[in-house]
Amino acid sequence: MTISTELKQAIEQSITGTDLFIVDFVFRGDKSYRVIEVYMDSEKGITSGECSQVGVQIQTNLEQLNIPWQYRLEVSSPGLDKALKDIRQYKRHIGRKAKVTYMENEIEKTVIGEIYSIEEKSVTLNCKDLKIELPFSNLVTTYIQTIF
Repeated sequence: MTISTELKQAIEQSITGTDLFIVDFVFRGDKSYRVIEVYMDSEKGITSGECSQVGVQIQTNLEQLNIPWQYRLEVSSPGLDKALKDIRQYKRHIGRKAKVTYMENEIEKTVIGEIYSIEEKSVTLNCKDLKIELPFSNLVTTYIQTIF
């Protein structure tokens, strides 16, 4: 098992039994010092206090791994400057404007619209009274828009 896999398992154990989920996990650095970045969310959102609490639990779980190098652990919400990566994030942003880049017939296209609904395999956007359904498999990036 790779160290990255062990780290991710330790992080996942830290949120077992909660409504939190991992949006992204970044493990970077060199042999002497590494940074472990964990981006978490929930369907209702996550506060900085919840990130701190989860960070303590993750730290406890990581200490059990006896990691042989120094590291810094960072736990945060993904923020609006990060692309949506999990279907549960889309559900939380229904009714908000989003910039979606997707592939159609091997051509990359971008559209801005309100997230109207989420299905098991697709998102529907309301773009100027025109509803566009996009399969999740075709999405490249989705960013929530803060300025309309």
